[in-house]
Amino acid sequence: MSPHTPLLAPTPSGASIGSARGAAATSTGLMHRSHPWLGHLVTDSATGRRGILRAIAPEDTTPTPVAWLAPRRGGIEWTTAPENLTDPAPITPAGYPEGTA
Repeated sequence: MSPHTPLLAPTPSGASIGSARGAAATSTGLMHRSHPWLGHLVTDSATGRRGILRAIAPEDTTPTPVAWLAPRRGGIEWTTAPENLTDPAPITPAGYPEGTA
């Protein structure tokens, strides 16, 4: 699990913190952005690898956001430029690893 897993921080009212233009904040202050493919299996066209889009957020002290991807069956996350994301596919219960659905 990475520090980028919580994409939106809930407020006491149950709403999420974030602007209407798509920038989202977390309780840790990471500058996450919304993206329609969050939680989807996508292809990183730079490497050809497929993974679950976990976040669009800056890396370290770089202000430019990157896409954070995780292998579908677990493993080490990697980053790529958001424009490298292609082929989104929703994650369905049939697509989960055995014993996790």
